[in-house]
Amino acid sequence: MNTIEFRVFRRSVSATPGTPSPVGIVVDGVPLVQLVRELELPYAEAEEAERAGDFPDYPPGKFAQELAGDYASLSTKFNWPSRHFLGEPLELPHGGDDGETMLLGCTCGINDCWALLTRIDLAEETVTWSGFRNNSRDWDLSGLGPFVFSRSQYEASLRATGQ
Repeated sequence: MNTIEFRVFRRSVSATPGTPSPVGIVVDGVPLVQLVRELELPYAEAEEAERAGDFPDYPPGKFAQELAGDYASLSTKFNWPSRHFLGEPLELPHGGDDGETMLLGCTCGINDCWALLTRIDLAEETVTWSGFRNNSRDWDLSGLGPFVFSRSQYEASLRATGQ
């Protein structure tokens, strides 16, 4: 069984008041964005090679490094008591299908533009994430998951985001 931690990153003192704090996701002790980056890097490298002429000022490899895993954590509106991470999505980005939930959004601040999606299946004792995909690229993310979490551990971590 996998473990999950939903982490609320506290705003810095210099942040604008009212700015939401992002919610990070850690699976089995590894940030989800890091797991995704590792899977996406070969696709980003292939895209960089195809589009090399589009980025003449970029050193080789820089575009791919910036593109792979280029996601941001979601804001506190997705925190408990929201049921977003319990299969009742607050938002569905463009290209998203019914039954999918956004886990990570775009670093530009508009979740819709570059999002990581999954299917969340709730059972009495477990929560399963499967069918990961990016809403903007047709990259094979089948190597990610499925992740099966203890429902009690999952919900306890999610509830902690509301404090």
